[in-house]
Amino acid sequence: MLSFNLTSIVNLVGFIFFMLLMYKLLYKPYFEITDKRKQEVEKNLSEAEKLRLEAQNKKNELDKQLQEIEEKRTK
Repeated sequence: MLSFNLTSIVNLVGFIFFMLLMYKLLYKPYFEITDKRKQEVEKNLSEAEKLRLEAQNKKNELDKQLQEIEEKRTK
């Protein structure tokens, strides 16, 4: 049968203290760092998409200009 003595209680309290300490020192900073990194990646992706759209618009404008020049040249 299970018997609880002072050693078991001290071990349990020590384990709980250790888990709280690890949470405070390791888990919490780790998740803060990963959240910051995730935000940075999302920001970079949205900026890259914006730049891609701008480049596509510029390309379309240049294609129109080139087509106009070609039409003028053929006339």
